[in-house]
Formats: sequence, structure tokens, C-alpha cells
Amino acid sequence: MKQVVFFFLLSLLCLSNCVYFRMTHLSKDDLGWVQCYSRNPSPKFVSNRGQTSSLSYDRVNIANSTNRFYFSANGSYKYEACASYELNVHQANTTFSGWFGIKKYVDDDSLWTSFELNRFCSDEIRNYGYIPLKKCDFEMDSVIYHNCVIADSTNAIYIPHLVDTVKIRIDKFVISKKYGLIYYRFDNGEEFKRIFKHKPTKKDYEAD
Repeated sequence: MKQVVFFFLLSLLCLSNCVYFRMTHLSKDDLGWVQCYSRNPSPKFVSNRGQTSSLSYDRVNIANSTNRFYFSANGSYKYEACASYELNVHQANTTFSGWFGIKKYVDDDSLWTSFELNRFCSDEIRNYGYIPLKKCDFEMDSVIYHNCVIADSTNAIYIPHLVDTVKIRIDKFVISKKYGLIYYRFDNGEEFKRIFKHKPTKKDYEAD
């Protein structure tokens, strides 16, 4: 009798769209992409023109549940895990915002990413800003940073109706898995590099 009641209730949940039949999950390694805020809460930058800036983290969002049952008026048969953080860059008398996120789709076991800095954002409208996560090496001041996402004209754009609201446009920025934002450059040639109290060594990156 108890089994009959169980399957009856399960059927009701399925009919009311309260069960996820397909789910993805972010691993501990995947979540490493959004843990830089705890390692370096307020990093500083210096530009090739002697200007300085600082970074602060505003919010971290992680949706990585393993629970297949939920209650919502808007039913869905799939759950796609994602995580992101929001940031602000404080420079002179201005502040501009950005974000970095990762997502795992049910039809693709690889990671996808979404990013934005001062309205310069990942170029994939069909997936709400998510594009395949491509890990790259980035060299800065003779140090090679592994596991980076490089945003430039090949994978990022200014949305047409927002571009006029930006006074100085960014044409490149770099997100490190371990450190978060480590570099950004304006289209006037001014580039800002992350200041590290202790210069990273080769050993620091063997495990990245």
C-alpha cells in the first residue's frame, strides 16, 4: 500500500512539472572559477600611465543543487547548474561593473562562460551571453598565467544600443581562474595590470 501511495505522489509531481528529469552539476574544480573573491577580496591595479584602480566583489551566485524535486509555478524538466560573481572596478572618480559566470548545459558536459566588463560582454545572444569556455595562457610581466579567459574582439562585443553610454571603451580584459580579473585595456591604449604583493612563481601555476 505504501508503494502505491509513493508512486501516486511521484506521478502527481511529474504531472505538475515538479521533478527535474535532466540535471547537470558543477564539480569542485568547476567552482574554482568563482572562488577568486575569497582568495583576493580587494586587489589593486596600476596602468602604463601611472593611474591606479581597485576591484571589489559585489555578489556571488551559485545554483548547483542535486535535488530533483522542486515547487514552482513555472515548471521545467531540466536543471542546468551555473555559478557567477559580480564585480566593480573603482578608478579615479568613476566605477564600472562587470561579471563572470560559468554554466553546464544538459546537452553538453563541457563548461560555458558568460562575462562582461564596462558593457563589453561575451558575444552569444542565442545562449543569453554564454559561449564555450576556452582556457588560455596569458603572459604579463614575464609571468605566464594558466587557465585564463581572454575577452577581446574575437569573442566579445558592445551591444549596439548600449555602446553610446560608455565614455572610454574596453577592448580587452583577462579573467584568471585563480585570481579573477588580472588585466584590462581601454581602446585608447591605457592598460591596467593587477598588482601582486608577491610575484607569482612557476610553482604557483603548476597546479592551476
